Amino acid sequence: SAQVVRTFHTSGQQAASWALKTVADMLCKHDIKQVVIAGEGDGNHKVRRKYLSTYKSQREEKDPVLVEQLKLFRECCWDIGWPVLRDMDLEADDVIATVVRAYSKAGTPCLIVGADKDLRQLLSLPGVSMFDAKQAGGFITAEDVQKKFGVSCEQLCDFLAIMGDAGDGIPGVMGVGPVGAAKLLTDYKTLEKALDWAS
Repeated sequence: SAQVVRTFHTSGQQAASWALKTVADMLCKHDIKQVVIAGEGDGNHKVRRKYLSTYKSQREEKDPVLVEQLKLFRECCWDIGWPVLRDMDLEADDVIATVVRAYSKAGTPCLIVGADKDLRQLLSLPGVSMFDAKQAGGFITAEDVQKKFGVSCEQLCDFLAIMGDAGDGIPGVMGVGPVGAAKLLTDYKTLEKALDWAS
């Protein structure tokens, strides 16, 4: 569904068509035999708001045209034979992480297609790779994560927790930016150990 959102701002009512083409082109180019599409639920972020009531509360409602394009995209995927996994109370990221962890545990190689920084922590799992069509070279590696954020894939969740995310309405540690967050995790390895030190 992220592919639809990305193309919507340039393609409008043709977003679903362009997203389908992007996915199909990638499958052919990389000779991928199986695909699972992760869809966004409509439960208003119910699960995540159990932990943070202000989660994404500053965001406007989705454009009705985008909502229609997302629905059309899902319907077309099913018609083509691409299963769409959705949970009404979860986000697509949650679905992706669940599927990827299951495949990795089973020893099956898995390719994530997306650009979301939160998903990059999954690169720490065996057999998992990531592809972003808009990035030079396409593939995102663990080395890319280290270079961009200054932490390992295993530390990325703690890094983002320290930093917060203004776009999602998640507060971070006041006065600590990306450099400070990376240094804390370089020195103490985990957020839990950094908090132990601070207390």
